[in-house]
Amino acid sequence: MIRNYSPRYAGPAGVRQNVCSRKYRVSAGRGLFWKGVGFVAAGGVIFAMLGSLWFGSMIRDGLRDLGARQVHLAQARNENSGLVQGKKELMARERIEVRASLQSGLYSPSAGQLIGPHF
Repeated sequence: MIRNYSPRYAGPAGVRQNVCSRKYRVSAGRGLFWKGVGFVAAGGVIFAMLGSLWFGSMIRDGLRDLGARQVHLAQARNENSGLVQGKKELMARERIEVRASLQSGLYSPSAGQLIGPHF
């Protein structure tokens, strides 16, 4: 529906001038207040957007580091299991006896050389 504003601006029927009432005017202080509120709200929105971008990048970096550390940990576990197996092979009793007999000339005693306790 179209409003008719023409009576407001029409010339008076008499000698007096038709003055627009004050209720349609916006005071300067009130407009400045809403501009300030808009400025603060826009600044808050921009700050929130930048904060969320920064927070997201920190989460992405943390997840990337976590993935790299998990890969490194898996490799270290595989290497450790191989080293533990190698240690078990090196510390086997049979291997040590063979090395000792070859290096120092020691051999296991024969059955006639064994002397048990006498009771």
